[in-house]
Amino acid sequence: MAERSIAAVLKTVEPRGSWGSNPYFSAKIIKAKHVAWLFLFLERQKLAFVSEVETKKAIIRSAGSG
Repeated sequence: MAERSIAAVLKTVEPRGSWGSNPYFSAKIIKAKHVAWLFLFLERQKLAFVSEVETKKAIIRSAGSG
């Protein structure tokens, strides 16, 4: 009788369990897409920042030479 009460405690609440250590293939694809979009977003932000810095440097150079 004691085994049943222990088994009930050890079972997870979700019938299929949450992702676990080996997620579904589709979940891996979705995660890869999110990572790719994040990488592209960060690259775009970096390019915008570099462009802004270069523009400010050019303005400073032109103001100093003029």
